[in-house]
Amino acid sequence: MVRIPSGVDQIGALAFSGCTGITELTFKKGLTVISDEAFKGCTGITELILPSTLLSIGENAFNGCTSLESVTIPNSVKSIGLATFFGCTSLADFTIPNSVTNVGPSAFSNTSYYNDETNWENDLLYVDNCLLEAKDTVSNNCTIKDGTRLIASYAFVFKATLTTITIPD
Repeated sequence: MVRIPSGVDQIGALAFSGCTGITELTFKKGLTVISDEAFKGCTGITELILPSTLLSIGENAFNGCTSLESVTIPNSVKSIGLATFFGCTSLADFTIPNSVTNVGPSAFSNTSYYNDETNWENDLLYVDNCLLEAKDTVSNNCTIKDGTRLIASYAFVFKATLTTITIPD
């Protein structure tokens, strides 16, 4: 078990990367940044409850945490980096709060949740670098979430069946 005390406001790049023995993480209020690759490859982590003071999650921060099943992202988070949860193949339970205005490419790719198309309809979701409100899997229409300020590189690459994209004002 790793307990991050309230005096820590940032977890640096690669701080716990590859620590496969970590099975439980506890964060206290005060943490604002989880840097790039901080917990990359920590295959023992099963649940992640992030503190309400967290503002950003860096690139590849939890990439390859294959046992991670659920993530609670607080309303304070504004930014989720590139490939943050990529390869978290057991991840099936998470919600992206409305506070998030920037989601990096492949942030939730190769997770259990978005590999199952039944979870796509009428749900807030992330599909190939674009935060969406809903996806009609029959006609391949999508609507980008209000408040999204960035559509990342390669957002719709290889989406040949996509016919309509609605971008809010």
